[in-house]
Amino acid sequence: MEQYSWSKIKCFADCPMKYKKRYVDRIYPRKKSTALCLGYCMSCGLNAYRKTGSLDAAQQEFMNGWKEDGQILLLKKEDDPRRSVERGLEILYNYIETYPDEPSRTVQSEIKFEHEVANGIIFNGRIDGVLRLDDGSFAIIEDKTTSRLGDSYFVKMKGSSQVLWYMWVANELGLFNIDGHKQLPKCFINAIYIHHERDRFERDITMKTEKALTMSMMNMLDWIRQIQVAEATELFPFNDVDNSICTAYGGCEYLPLKYATGRMYERILNSDFVIHEKSEDKGDEDVVEEAL
Repeated sequence: MEQYSWSKIKCFADCPMKYKKRYVDRIYPRKKSTALCLGYCMSCGLNAYRKTGSLDAAQQEFMNGWKEDGQILLLKKEDDPRRSVERGLEILYNYIETYPDEPSRTVQSEIKFEHEVANGIIFNGRIDGVLRLDDGSFAIIEDKTTSRLGDSYFVKMKGSSQVLWYMWVANELGLFNIDGHKQLPKCFINAIYIHHERDRFERDITMKTEKALTMSMMNMLDWIRQIQVAEATELFPFNDVDNSICTAYGGCEYLPLKYATGRMYERILNSDFVIHEKSEDKGDEDVVEEAL
């Protein structure tokens, strides 16, 4: 069985060469970005809050996600005003103060799935949860931490492949069924603004027909077929001709390897990256701060 996640497919769509480095050569940066760490820790904290209703449990799970060699990396705001542990805990606390009834609305929290979308092809991932809305219907929730929460944010998110594919899987798993009656698939997009001092939480709901979700799933299969062809033919071009994509939003984590050759390549590879064996599974990483 071949396994694909949203982040794996998106990586190929963003840059086939980046896909090769990560999923074929299995080269991983030794140091993750603070944006990725914050998104992951926030997800851990929200999951604990929805399960237990406890602020203490939420804060503890947040900090447990920010560890290196067993030690919590307690970055102070003066070190990183937006994405420190200290600031992250403040945002989490204010979120819980803003939405005290969220645990009681949570039907399920953190649903991991492995769903066969075609013969021999598994789509895997994690849905953040299922909430009961004011009208009694169910919606999956998609948490997003973002430093760019503009007017077009939800327009873009409602059409994103991740939201559509997760809604399709949720519908297949029966997560929208209430007492045996199937409801219209819905996604509750939960945006958490990352700022050094302002707290801002915004939400919106998108609804899709089963036909629209099926069309999106077929597009997923088309991307998977492109990946299969690329792996079979070993064709992985850089998705860039003028370096603008490689340096956008702080730069690609594989950018140091792009122009290095020979001994310099090996030196950078050994110092800044780690190579995992084929038997090691890094798992899915779809909790990442949106660069919108």
